[in-house]
Amino acid sequence: AEPHEMRIFRIPDGDARPFTVIIGLPQAQQDQELTAITPVPSANPGSTDTEIIKLPLGRYGVVCLKPKGSTPGQDGTGPPHATLGEVAEFTAQ
Repeated sequence: AEPHEMRIFRIPDGDARPFTVIIGLPQAQQDQELTAITPVPSANPGSTDTEIIKLPLGRYGVVCLKPKGSTPGQDGTGPPHATLGEVAEFTAQ
C-alpha cells in the first residue's frame, strides 16, 4: 500500500561490516563511506519498475529509505522502510 524505492550503495573494498551496520550510521558518515549508484528505481502501490544496472565487481547494499506511511504524493512520518527490514546485501561477481 506504500511506494518503495531501491537505493543501491557500493560498500568499500575491505570493509567487513554488514551493510545493515553501515546504513545505520549517521548520514554524514554514510555519505563518506558509501557510494550511491543511480538510477534509483521506485514503484508506487500496485505497480512495478525494472532497471538493468551494470555494476563493477564488489559488495553492494540495497535499501528502501521511504518513510513508513508514505503515499505516492507525500512522504510519511514513520521510520524508513530499511529499519523495518527492507535492506539486503549482495556481491557482484
